[in-house]
Amino acid sequence: MIKNFYIINKNGTCIYYINFDQYNKPKNDPNIVSGFFSSVIMFLSINDPKSYINDYKVCYLEWKKESIYFYEFQDYYFIFDSDKNSLNIHEWNHIFNHIEQIFIIDFIPLLHKNHCIVIESREFDQKIKNIVSKQQKINILRNIRKKDK
Repeated sequence: MIKNFYIINKNGTCIYYINFDQYNKPKNDPNIVSGFFSSVIMFLSINDPKSYINDYKVCYLEWKKESIYFYEFQDYYFIFDSDKNSLNIHEWNHIFNHIEQIFIIDFIPLLHKNHCIVIESREFDQKIKNIVSKQQKINILRNIRKKDK
């Protein structure tokens, strides 16, 4: 299950957050978590191409039952936290690529003018939810087909 999505800038400021678990409030403040993510990014040297997996721009960290997926785009990091093995690395890369395209169109012009802007957009929320939902459905169907074989 995908739990949360964050966009943080290179300074470690959370500029966007969405909680996918509509029945539970987030356990942690996104602004505090963004500091943790910044530390992890610096520790893992995410901007080192050698840390990428199979030419994808996706890196991940697993801890117990949790996985955190990182994707670097220009001066921003897109981050999902989810249960372990919710999607494969190819599917994560697909999601991040779609989000990158929307982000370029909807927000890059605004963010170039003001790096401190915090994104609050129901339309963007819905676009992110649709991308994730579509990929999860594809994953479920793929897993059903594998079981049928």
